[in-house]
Amino acid sequence: MQPSRSRYSAIPPAERLPEWIRSPIGNASALETVQAVVKQQRLHTICEEGRCPNRGECYAAGTATFLLGGPICTRSCAFCQVEKGQAPVPFDAAEAERVAEAVAVLGLRYVVLTAVARDDLADHGAVLFTSTMAAIRRRNPTIAIEVLTPDFWGGHRDDAEAIAAQRQRLSAVLAAEPVCFNHNLETVQRLQGEVRRGATYTRSLGLLAAARELAPEIPTKSGLMLGLGERFEEVVATLRDLRAVDCQRLTLGQYLRPSLAHIPVDRYWTPEEFAELGAIARALGPYKISLHSGSDKFSIYPIVGRVCGEHLHVKTAGTSYLEALRTVARIEPGLFGEIATYSRGRFDEDRASYHISATPALIAALPPYRGPAEEPVYLDEVTGRQLLHVTFGSVLTLGRDARGRSFRDGILDVLTQRADLHSELLERHFTRHLSLLNAG
Repeated sequence: MQPSRSRYSAIPPAERLPEWIRSPIGNASALETVQAVVKQQRLHTICEEGRCPNRGECYAAGTATFLLGGPICTRSCAFCQVEKGQAPVPFDAAEAERVAEAVAVLGLRYVVLTAVARDDLADHGAVLFTSTMAAIRRRNPTIAIEVLTPDFWGGHRDDAEAIAAQRQRLSAVLAAEPVCFNHNLETVQRLQGEVRRGATYTRSLGLLAAARELAPEIPTKSGLMLGLGERFEEVVATLRDLRAVDCQRLTLGQYLRPSLAHIPVDRYWTPEEFAELGAIARALGPYKISLHSGSDKFSIYPIVGRVCGEHLHVKTAGTSYLEALRTVARIEPGLFGEIATYSRGRFDEDRASYHISATPALIAALPPYRGPAEEPVYLDEVTGRQLLHVTFGSVLTLGRDARGRSFRDGILDVLTQRADLHSELLERHFTRHLSLLNAG
């Protein structure tokens, strides 16, 4: 168990949590669904082990970051709620298959894998990532997997040997072809010793640089917590250091104290300060701006394309799901009709995690789905698309058709049988995004 007290425990919070940071807990039903699957498979997520304050929102969207290697870390970072100070659990060779099963049950298309530091293992935990990626892809080779790794450092007294071992471990992970390699600096150089015990600023930058050298086709990513006592100019210097090693993606977030036993929050950065840092990051770039797809955003795509140019990442997972449903509507309209009816029944509850224009009254006004004539209503018009989009988690994890078959299995059966049509619809879908962005 985590110690209830530490040298930080006597330091009270400096200020109350500002209004702009407070967020709803998320959809309770969806939250319970993810938690149930994780518990059933005897898995861990950094969301739970790290007591992430945003986990409700992520769970409501049907996503989670799987924590590999057990719940006990061999490091002792001052900001992290993950258990430490105990012997790590024995290596569990079956963990990879349990994660793969959870990914399949949850119907995920984008998976993030992280791990506790395992300095006790010969490869410092590289096998945790490689075996899990392999297990996931044996079931579905199309799933996108991002890895968030420790620094893979240790086990050698000589620095040259240590660097060689780190590169070997890193090479094994990159050879598994994640879609993104993430390693967090966490904080500025001056605060590393206090915040990240057992890690160093130089080693982490070296790992990111090595990743670009070894696999230039795989984008690299890093993140910083703000509010630990860093100065503005130190954050900017860190952004420059990340660009110097060609780090391509960046996250900046406010540090929130998990408990009174952890390092206290020095201050809360304001939205205006984050906006200023965002502008600086773009100027230092090419850090990519992430744009979530949606038909209600298409009008701004040319503007975004003109402003951001190549420094742009488009996330289409939700709208791509709608193209899967469009395939179902054309091949098995009865199944699509059942999904549409189920989604209407789930809308009031599932919409709580989203900011959308669709209201219960607009949903009630939608005509029942009877066949091809209603396809545009549900798959082209904003209200229908939002209905299907916000209920996707319930559809894929809870919903069943009249025969008792899960909607997920029914959708996958159609996509397998008509992969040609699904591919055609996806190509049209992506072309629309890219053509609008290129128009800018």
